[in-house]
Amino acid sequence: MKKTLVVILLIVSITLVFTACKDTGNKPNDKVNATATPAATETPVATATPEPTATPVPGPTLKPLSEEEKGKPQKDAEIIAIEDFDDGTIDYDNFQTKSDENIVIKDGEMHIETVWAAIAPLYEDYGIGTKHNQYEWSSDVYITHKMGDAPHVAYWVGARVPKEATADYPGGFWLAFNYSKTVYVYPGGNNFKDQNGNLVESWAAKCFSIKAPEDFTTKHKVTVVDTGDALYYYMNTATEENYLLLKVEFDGADLICYGNDGTQVFAGENVVNEIPAFSIFSHRSKTHTDNVVLKGY
Repeated sequence: MKKTLVVILLIVSITLVFTACKDTGNKPNDKVNATATPAATETPVATATPEPTATPVPGPTLKPLSEEEKGKPQKDAEIIAIEDFDDGTIDYDNFQTKSDENIVIKDGEMHIETVWAAIAPLYEDYGIGTKHNQYEWSSDVYITHKMGDAPHVAYWVGARVPKEATADYPGGFWLAFNYSKTVYVYPGGNNFKDQNGNLVESWAAKCFSIKAPEDFTTKHKVTVVDTGDALYYYMNTATEENYLLLKVEFDGADLICYGNDGTQVFAGENVVNEIPAFSIFSHRSKTHTDNVVLKGY
């Protein structure tokens, strides 16, 4: 009886040991490993958010201009600056003057009857091909000085003018009008030669002449158009709104002038300023101006 009981107890003991080993997942003779320290959590690297790319602001869409229209005044051109003198003053926010003391504003006109004076637009944001196709500078003028003086005694309309806005500085291109039909052309620069090939040193003598269809004893509108590669000078007449007086082509180092009929009237070295700029310069004449306008198309 005792022997049987011992056997039973032995069997139970063995069963309990086997069960315990199975529950722990270890063999009876294995050492239990110490609990491992968990690895440190790595700090995530912040990914830089790329700056949004600025959307380019498109420039103005230029109105198409055909080769036939190029260089001609356009009726729907944008008015950039205008002065009609009707309020008896000059708009100094849009125009600058030189020798202002010689300017008299009376009866809706600008009168310059002594010594000299000039008026020019303050606008400088020109951009041929980006902002506009071309620029127009115009004024209505008549002249009461009727003495047969030197060519420089005149009403000068300038394009590509220097910052001084007068013709006694190089770089500008000018047409000088007086009471008669004779118009003097000043190509600018210091390289003008006379008919004998001699270099002319006096600014007031660096010129040649063309003929206008009408004189300036009565009011006429004079307009110069700058297209970047050429200048076009016009006047209105009794029968034609824009009579072409002169076309000036810039061909690299060359400057070539053509008359109304397309005939070449002058060729010389191009020393004219590259940036558009305009002025009216009345020099020792008696001139009367209305409606000074700068336009862009």
